[in-house]
Amino acid sequence: QTNLPAATTNSVTPANIIAATLIGEAGGEGKNGMQAVLNVIMKRSKNDFEKASGVCLARKQFSMWNGVKDKSKIISKNSHHPKWKEALELVEQAKKGTLQDITKGASSYYAHKKVTPYWASSMDETVVIGNHTFMKPHIKK
Repeated sequence: QTNLPAATTNSVTPANIIAATLIGEAGGEGKNGMQAVLNVIMKRSKNDFEKASGVCLARKQFSMWNGVKDKSKIISKNSHHPKWKEALELVEQAKKGTLQDITKGASSYYAHKKVTPYWASSMDETVVIGNHTFMKPHIKK
């Protein structure tokens, strides 16, 4: 059992930013969907947890943060999601370095029912989890 913050917290901490990203991007996708998004975040941060929240907030990387000025409002809203505790548990695994990669090394993903982004043609599909297709750069031969 882990000691996780109460689900009503809205403090802008790295863990809360990452958990809010998981909820905003894949809260409806269940644990595997959120874990896969966290795998992408950790891949982009080169498995450095200290950089992971910056990856989440990087310009135009995770659409849920686009144009957001008050991060605490997003965190507060997402902390009431039924999967918030599960998101924080995944974040804790990433922090400890025990989060398993279920995306086969994906560094990007998209919601395939909405649109195929321009960059998808320059990448290889690794896995489909729920409504997201996970991708990694082409391997140069």
